Amino acid sequence: MTPACAYAIFHLNLAYSSVDEAQHARIVEACYRPILRLAAGRGIPVGVEATGYTLECIAAIAPGWIAELRALIRACLCEFVGSGLAQIIGPLVPARVVEANLRLGNRVYERLLGARPAVAMLNEQAFSAGIVPLYREAGYQAVVAEWENPMAANPDWPPQGWRLPCAAANRGEPMPVLWNSCIINQKLQRLAHGDLTQKEYLDYIRPLAASGGGTLPLYAGDAEIFNFRPGRYASEAPLPVRDEWLTIFDAFTRLRDEGACEFALPTRVLARQSSRMTLRLETACQPIPVKKQYKYNPTRWAVTGRDDVGLNTACWRLFHALDGDDRADQAAWRELCLFWASDYRTHITDARWEDVRRRMQAGLAALKPAKGQPGHDASLSAVSAHAVRDGRLLEPGHDMSLSAVSAHATRDGRFLDLRAESVSVRLNMRKGLAVDAAWFPEASPHALFGSLPHGHFEDLSLAADFFSGHLVLERAGLQKETDLGIVAPEVAVTAEAVAVSCAMAGFPVPLRKTVRLSRLRPEISIRYDFDWASLQHACLRLGHVTLLPSAFDAGTLAYATHNGGREAEFFPLGGREFNHGQPVSSLVSARQCLGMTRGIFWIGDASLMLEIEVDQTVAAGVPMVLHRKARPDFLFRCWFSLRETDETSQAARPGSFQGMGGFSMTIRARKTGDCGIGPGCGPLVGSGGPSA
Repeated sequence: MTPACAYAIFHLNLAYSSVDEAQHARIVEACYRPILRLAAGRGIPVGVEATGYTLECIAAIAPGWIAELRALIRACLCEFVGSGLAQIIGPLVPARVVEANLRLGNRVYERLLGARPAVAMLNEQAFSAGIVPLYREAGYQAVVAEWENPMAANPDWPPQGWRLPCAAANRGEPMPVLWNSCIINQKLQRLAHGDLTQKEYLDYIRPLAASGGGTLPLYAGDAEIFNFRPGRYASEAPLPVRDEWLTIFDAFTRLRDEGACEFALPTRVLARQSSRMTLRLETACQPIPVKKQYKYNPTRWAVTGRDDVGLNTACWRLFHALDGDDRADQAAWRELCLFWASDYRTHITDARWEDVRRRMQAGLAALKPAKGQPGHDASLSAVSAHAVRDGRLLEPGHDMSLSAVSAHATRDGRFLDLRAESVSVRLNMRKGLAVDAAWFPEASPHALFGSLPHGHFEDLSLAADFFSGHLVLERAGLQKETDLGIVAPEVAVTAEAVAVSCAMAGFPVPLRKTVRLSRLRPEISIRYDFDWASLQHACLRLGHVTLLPSAFDAGTLAYATHNGGREAEFFPLGGREFNHGQPVSSLVSARQCLGMTRGIFWIGDASLMLEIEVDQTVAAGVPMVLHRKARPDFLFRCWFSLRETDETSQAARPGSFQGMGGFSMTIRARKTGDCGIGPGCGPLVGSGGPSA
């Protein structure tokens, strides 16, 4: 029997969310030193991965450990695997931040280890096609990505494909992938924690090693859960009397000695592979695959936690200041990368949260007010107001002739019609100025988005109104709250815009909504002014855009955005149904989102797209998409989330970011080819199936 080519990579992270700095020395001794000691003593080669930040922390408190690692690397008993300066979720941050994180990480690796790593572990296993070229440019030859989540979204993939040589597709040369299996990982964790005996573990692993050869990913996960407990959950297993690292390496030794596995370093595994099957890891239903069970999804680091949205909005403000400043030094970029680390967004301790909040507030205070930041006189809410009268054309607030009726507002029953030179919209005043229909005549003669009324679909599960341009708030144990009440709007007409604004009664916090039609460009803007920072431990979704089916081709529906890369990623639906906002459980309110890391999201078909631009310095929301096929046509819509819930969410309390509030989006209609995102333009096209 040919032994399986097995590998193990241990992830070291002293920025672990629930760990304070005072515990670092204990972690190094309990969790990190045994890896090197047992790899050398047993002659079992292993991979060790850490961020540059973690390596610097280790070097400061245990420089001998760094020297020992370097010696084992020279002896080919260890291989260092990279990840960047900080544990950043690449698909959720701008491309320039991904580049800076990889560049600054490489500098630390060269300084402390004398070389750059060839293999990278994707932080939290979060993958997007857009970040692949950035890793290649940073010198990486392969990435470690999880198998189970992409496989779940690609039912045509082969079973146990982690044993096969594969590469992730992108516009350039495919990137080789070393697979990580969360299920096999968790078997090793259960063995170490005493939930499995060695016999049970070996009985599980042996058939995997014997079934056809190939590679076998025995582990690629946290090191801090062995001989230590981070304290995230009350259900964590107690520390056993026996050394958990001995338990792990005893099992590895058995597998090697009985000929089931031959252990190899990650680059040696890659060197043994020849032709690779090219796969598209991301799909429309799962655009950003991450690690483990579905409760781990991109919303975990985007819109949950203690105040992910506040922290991310602050990061976006700092990023725009640095991105436009050619004099910004590397120390400023380093600080921004550390601010964007995933660990601040989950089970962060009070001391570390206060530290990052204090540093961030100091950084924000040094910035000049910019677009969307406090102090900016936003035209959406600063327009002069005029009362609406039934059936009358509203007069402008200054001497401007409307004889051509090129810009006006009229009332027709419950509807308010606004029209500018190249865009018009019908708003429902009994539903909080929800968009009933919106037209962009230069792009299409049809209304492109708006509301689908109750009864439009035959399916009873869709027997509701599907509005556009509204807000929905859900809090545990309370009824759903919306802005869909009766309003008395105020209208203003200026040389630049036609705008309508109203206050929303009955919402938990003061809320004002403004809809603005530009008279200079074919675009509609919607702005909310309210204190979303106080609405924590809630599900808050707004800016819904519901496509009107008569204007789009059901067979070529698609959406697109940037997920950490320089170029947009194009996601054809291929007829698949999905709902990114579908709850995973009563605790986890959503299962996917998009990064939208250049502030633009497109939704439409192969010919026509709605382009939605969101100001992330006002609120760093993330888009979600729903697609259902139902007679007589389909339901295809997107919205933006400012809050979701999971086990990291915390109820409102002192310590959130100050000066945060509002949400701003602008909608345009464009031919898909003009967006540079259609088939053949984005990094990837297709259903996600394998190709030779």
